[in-house]
Amino acid sequence: MKRTALALVPVALVAVVTPTAQASPAPRPSPGSPGSITLITGDRVLVNGDDVVRFVPAEGRKRFAVHTYKENGHTYVVPQDAAPLLRDGKLDRRLFDVTTLAAFGYDDAKRDTTPLIVKQTNSVLRSTSNVLGFATVRAKKTGNDWETIKSGAVERVWLDGVRKPSLDHSTGQIGAPAAWQAGVTGKGVKVAVLDTGVDQSHPDLVGREIAEKNFTEAPDTNDTVGHGTHVAATIAGNGAKYKGVAPDAHLLDGKVCSDAGCPESAILAGVHWAVEQGADIVNMSLGGEDQPGIDPMEETVNRLSQEKGVLFVVAAGNSGDEPRTIDSPGSAEMALTVGAVDRADGIAPFSSRGPTSGDGSIKPDITAPGVDIVAARSKHAGSLGSEDHVAMTGTSMATPHVAGAAALLKQQHPLWKRAQLKATLMASAKPTAGATPWDQGAGRVDVARALDQRLVVEPASLDLGVQEWPHQDDPKIVRELTYRNSGPEPVTLDMSVDVRNAPAGMFTVSPAKLVVPAGSEAKATVTADTTVEAPDGTYIGAVLAGAMRTSISVTREVESYEVTFKHIDDTGAPTAKHDTLVTPYNDPSRTYRPRADSGTARQRLPKGEYFATSAFQPAAGKQSLLSYPKLIVAGPLEIVLDARVAKPVSVKAPEPGATPGHSEVGFTFTRGDWRFPYIHSFPDGFGDRVSIGHTGPTDPEFRSSIESHFAGRAKNPATPVGYRLAWFQKGRTPTGFVRAVKRQELAEMRTVFTPGPAGRKYQLSADMVSPEGRRSTAVATPIPLGGTAIDHVLADGPRWSFGFFQQDENGNNEISTASAPKTLKAGRTYRQRLNTAVHGPGLDQEVRGPALVRMGKEIGINVPLFGDGIAGSTGFARVTSARTVLTRDGKTVGESPDPANGLFSVPDEDGEYRLETSAARDVSELTTKVEAAWTFRSSYVDGTRQLPLTVVRFQPKLSESDSARTGLLRVPLVVQQQKGTAHVVKIEVESSFDDGATWRKVPVAGTNAMVTNDRSGFASLRARTVDAIGNTSEITLIRAYRVAG
Repeated sequence: MKRTALALVPVALVAVVTPTAQASPAPRPSPGSPGSITLITGDRVLVNGDDVVRFVPAEGRKRFAVHTYKENGHTYVVPQDAAPLLRDGKLDRRLFDVTTLAAFGYDDAKRDTTPLIVKQTNSVLRSTSNVLGFATVRAKKTGNDWETIKSGAVERVWLDGVRKPSLDHSTGQIGAPAAWQAGVTGKGVKVAVLDTGVDQSHPDLVGREIAEKNFTEAPDTNDTVGHGTHVAATIAGNGAKYKGVAPDAHLLDGKVCSDAGCPESAILAGVHWAVEQGADIVNMSLGGEDQPGIDPMEETVNRLSQEKGVLFVVAAGNSGDEPRTIDSPGSAEMALTVGAVDRADGIAPFSSRGPTSGDGSIKPDITAPGVDIVAARSKHAGSLGSEDHVAMTGTSMATPHVAGAAALLKQQHPLWKRAQLKATLMASAKPTAGATPWDQGAGRVDVARALDQRLVVEPASLDLGVQEWPHQDDPKIVRELTYRNSGPEPVTLDMSVDVRNAPAGMFTVSPAKLVVPAGSEAKATVTADTTVEAPDGTYIGAVLAGAMRTSISVTREVESYEVTFKHIDDTGAPTAKHDTLVTPYNDPSRTYRPRADSGTARQRLPKGEYFATSAFQPAAGKQSLLSYPKLIVAGPLEIVLDARVAKPVSVKAPEPGATPGHSEVGFTFTRGDWRFPYIHSFPDGFGDRVSIGHTGPTDPEFRSSIESHFAGRAKNPATPVGYRLAWFQKGRTPTGFVRAVKRQELAEMRTVFTPGPAGRKYQLSADMVSPEGRRSTAVATPIPLGGTAIDHVLADGPRWSFGFFQQDENGNNEISTASAPKTLKAGRTYRQRLNTAVHGPGLDQEVRGPALVRMGKEIGINVPLFGDGIAGSTGFARVTSARTVLTRDGKTVGESPDPANGLFSVPDEDGEYRLETSAARDVSELTTKVEAAWTFRSSYVDGTRQLPLTVVRFQPKLSESDSARTGLLRVPLVVQQQKGTAHVVKIEVESSFDDGATWRKVPVAGTNAMVTNDRSGFASLRARTVDAIGNTSEITLIRAYRVAG
């Protein structure tokens, strides 16, 4: 799903507890929790939320370059020696996706191992389990296993990721009571519930469970989340209060999810166990973002479905109404994938839509009730309240309705396997009017009709693929549908095709009337003719056979051409040792990777303009980088990417003997609100191993950058010396770059800082900020308590932002701040103090982008809450608690456990919104808590629009210990506003000297608040604003500064 403003990881939740009427936003790395993530290579990445601030190579790995880039809102950090394995499909890309690693809780503060799933012919990596050929490995973060993986001894490695667990009126909605009256209750059918565990002591579930097993690291099978119990009761509740769909079915309780989520290795083990236990149906109300290719869970579902005949009923996911949001393993071909409807059979707005992101298959397959479903509450799930039953919403709740329906059908037809069960449930489903197969598959499950269904069709859907442009000579696509009649009488079907917006002649079916004999089958022929005059795009609908519907789709490719990429190495020979990325300017969230073993790759690309870059790797540690800023595709094209075009990069500091450090080459292109950087980093400098070059036309919105840092000789350890050098070129990349910098080109910045609590470590950084607002990867220098950093920076060109990092004893960031970019003058000396009070919310729209936006049907927020006292700074901190809540017209529409960070689905209609956030921290004695609230109006917009946002910064003059004397203190007020926000017409300030227990009004004179510090201790501050159109803000800072007597 495309995100244009806020980088949030799309790992879908599959259930929420009411009163929230929609699925909660996906979990994401909290921008209030700076820390570090160790890659499988042993290299460390220091991050603030989704921003990479520093790359720390493991011992002996400085020679390897590092490629950093963003794709679909995810940040990837790929060391050079991992690129070939990724290119060959031997490594899971998520292993280098720091956005996902942080969201899974795989940062260094939470884990000392990286969980892996491995295919290996020999046990070269020690595993804790081996299921269906997939070994579970816990790789130490030392990087010791990396050399084994690189050696080729391991066939393939995936990250052992974390999936998330995705009824009083609803059984009647799907026709279950009619089945019960007919004596069909699921008796004798085994249904496995792979979830958070099942509370079998609940009155609605007594006697239903026949086996249980715990596959998680939790100590027992208790359902502390409450999700699995709710799902199990929906399937097989015995009717003590509420009946499940199949009240006499037997339950197999496989606990594969804990409070922390659902490890993929646990799910695989649970699937294997369920099949061994003889499960007829496996309910999987869980999922996660589908990745390219077939992942281990998709492979396992498909394999066991085919080999064992088990029906896997899987949640589609809760990623909303955008296309290609189906979760894995719901994306598996053989799965019966379930979307959600409301009580009126309307498609739930949160229900994920097809097609699948990989092969474009039609999904979901079916829908079921999934909104405000009431079922049993686990006694161990205290967070769900104290009632015996609880209402939940999500495709997780829809899925067990279908699993229960399958159990009823299985009792009626004991010999039926997956194929018959799936086909019958889909053939008998009730379509929702106006919804497409990508919304609903065949329609809402109808149990009563399924039990009487005598006619089924195979295949259950027809995905006719893509017809390449141009279309005047497209071959006709012909497919057969086989209808089977198990009834005692022949059936005559009126055949037709119903595809929205399809012109006459595009789809035909013959014969017009199909007679299916009793106890036999008949075939219909479906033809798609894409040569007819019609707009390009995808056409989707259904083949109608009487009341039966079979989904059908075909795509007329938009104007596209084959582009041939020829890769030549520095010897003039074709080479496959390259990593080429091609990004369309009109959709930078999508990236193509043309590759071929011979060095010649063919990639079909839609007509348009693209940016391309290629990194050649002629030898270990060496790299030749080419950029192609403006690749215009208007016909068949051959592009030669020749490494010989690239020439060496050499940068020298003015101090002889200065030690080269972090250096990088950057390519950035901009289109509207999009800014996409591709960064190639070299931890120990360029040396003699890097060459760069330009090929193709120039583009005014493209910019290349070269940055190099050196450590100078310090007179004493308390005054580290650094050289910070950076250059830019607009429109192109220089072909080769050689610079010997002179001292007169430099400015000097002397930086000190206000220390935090005892026992901490500190680092300072100087980061280049490009003209278009891209901040470079921070190069941090350790500095002792009381020390002064001396940075010599290239002046009169690049701008510089200076950062502060407070770290715990393990080197994990507790606090990080960044100053606003500034240009320094050559020959001048500047001084600054970082980490000063008052810390609070700050905006840096140029570098960080907008902090509050409307994106179609969503509102997103990402506000840094802990900037220091320097004007324009932003900052983050490790928090002990946080909460963000969005209300509309007084009703909660979403909440997030992150500080000032979230993505919320909202109605299209105009409404009055209030956004509240709070965060507490214990890593500083000052600003121990931030509370903020904003009000604004919003309605649906196409694309992205910034929303009104105002923050007030307090900037009193304090001592070096961040203290003020008792008495009157002038506190300058700086108002920061997001672009487009109306000017402030009213501002009020209050102060407190008892940590916010009581407040008093403070006089405001112009842009100054006149605070009277009447006792020693700590002063807290609050500011309220109203803008010219009535939007408001409120910022509260507890313990803003010290007061000395």
